Amino acid sequence: MVLQRGAAALGGAVCGMLLLSQACSGSHDASVVDLATDAAVSASDARSDSSPADSSVVDVLASIDIETSCRVYWDEERAWQQRCGEPSMSSERMTELRLLATNACARRMASFGNVQASELSACAAKYAASTNCDEIPCELPYGIAKAGTDCGSDSQCASDVCIIEFGNVCGTCDDALPGGSDCSDGTSCAAGLMCEKNKCTKIIEAHLGEACGPDGAICAGTMACSKGKCAQVPSKAQEPCLNGVCGLGFYCNNKDKCASYGYVKVGDACGDSKRCEKGECSNGKCKAPAAISEACGNGTYCDAHLVCREGTCAVDDPTWCSARP
Repeated sequence: MVLQRGAAALGGAVCGMLLLSQACSGSHDASVVDLATDAAVSASDARSDSSPADSSVVDVLASIDIETSCRVYWDEERAWQQRCGEPSMSSERMTELRLLATNACARRMASFGNVQASELSACAAKYAASTNCDEIPCELPYGIAKAGTDCGSDSQCASDVCIIEFGNVCGTCDDALPGGSDCSDGTSCAAGLMCEKNKCTKIIEAHLGEACGPDGAICAGTMACSKGKCAQVPSKAQEPCLNGVCGLGFYCNNKDKCASYGYVKVGDACGDSKRCEKGECSNGKCKAPAAISEACGNGTYCDAHLVCREGTCAVDDPTWCSARP
């Protein structure tokens, strides 16, 4: 394990929770730091019922290394989604996704240039503690790359705008338009702005029960605007869809009613109510995606958190764009 700054502090934070004398001796060797980090991950793993974390678990997430932070962040985001109604997948697929997501996350965090492991852990802690399904518990800041810098995702750029031509995996950070600018040509507005009536206008978020509309505020999180006010999206079978939208675990059927869906495996029949936990639904059956290092393109798609780079599936690593020859 690579020891990052803050690891010793984590060892201390675990003392009270674990009641282990060797972890509270005042010095933290590699084995104790490993123990502390494992405890943080185990605390997340142990909550198999997806219940909100108590304060002791949230405190443990305060400062750990980037890969562990990525893993715990994924666990807590997924646990929050399940608390809010997202169906379960098979344990095998969850293990695969966790590894893929962690690898991609660590590389993306490195590409941002200004997001530390502690920020990711703090975001994970907000997911862990949240029981509010109407608003996203946490969003990470943008990167610091300036206009003209090579990029592989919007989030690398200070403007949150990475222009990538169709079929490519790399592009260039572009300047975003400031407030009041003409955006009729499709140029992106700066963060916190939206193109409204061809002008970059400040985004005003409305919360549950507050006024919203096409000429006013937009609803925060997962809520939708209904009759001029922000409302919770329906999350029960047979409830009428809200502007064509239903909550996690449901989709809007052809009768404009919410219906539940679940996940099925590769080779199984799929459709609206049976989503592929891996790959895509092709001709009514779940088709396996290409794995890392396998060929892609020409109708063959890569697995989640992978990109098709020069005909081969690779980890989604935005830093590759700036490091390429």
